[in-house]
Amino acid sequence: MTAMDWLLDLYHRHGDWRDLTLVMLSPVFGIFIAMEAWRFRKTGVFDLWDSFDSLNSGGSYLVTDLILLVVLVLPAMGWVYDHRLFTIDVTPLRFVGLFLFVEFLYYWFHRGSHRIRWFWCAHVVHHGSEKMNFGTALRQSWFYPIAGNWLFYLPAVWLGFEPRWVLFALSLNLGYQFFVHTTWVDRMPAWFEFVFNTPSPPPRPPRPQPAVHRQELRRHADRLRPAVRHFRARAGAGGLRPGASLPDPQPVLDQRPRMARDVP
Repeated sequence: MTAMDWLLDLYHRHGDWRDLTLVMLSPVFGIFIAMEAWRFRKTGVFDLWDSFDSLNSGGSYLVTDLILLVVLVLPAMGWVYDHRLFTIDVTPLRFVGLFLFVEFLYYWFHRGSHRIRWFWCAHVVHHGSEKMNFGTALRQSWFYPIAGNWLFYLPAVWLGFEPRWVLFALSLNLGYQFFVHTTWVDRMPAWFEFVFNTPSPPPRPPRPQPAVHRQELRRHADRLRPAVRHFRARAGAGGLRPGASLPDPQPVLDQRPRMARDVP
């Protein structure tokens, strides 16, 4: 039996249609990428090689994620589910609650990916482009399952939701996140922006009066200096090189040794 036959047999025995949510959404993603590329042609929003890196990262992520899902993530989540507090049968209303809970857990995953070096070493792939377009949303790391991004969603499993429903809610969340990676949208209705994450830029602060303008600038500059020094230090220790636009796994393979060298 070849490795491919073994993987196919493994998926047929343990696979589920919910595992293929992002694969089934891929044609929709492709249509929107093509529409955006046509809309912003000759504007610099898209770069050929940068877009190729994004597509390469997204496609390879789907394949490796499915393999690691069956081999690693589902068995680990299954063990937690065997020790769950309750058994929660999924109904339409309960799924809405699960989706909101997974969204809450996703917030902490994303925050942790920017604050904790171990998770940043995988998440850095998503920030490996200098462009902001739908294609950039496809930049996902092969190493997410190995780094343990699924650990953030274990509370939902431990509470009593079946693992595949948790991962299905996460896939829908990621599908929505695709549409916020664009400069195409300027403003959404205020009620929508209050509830949902959107691609709209943050509102500009009110312009200070001329009499206090110089004082305000000085005060903000004083507040920003520590942040700038921190950013420069992080860029040298854990970020990408300026001008870098790299496909996975090169940023990850570059980050892990650098993290290990920084451990005292």
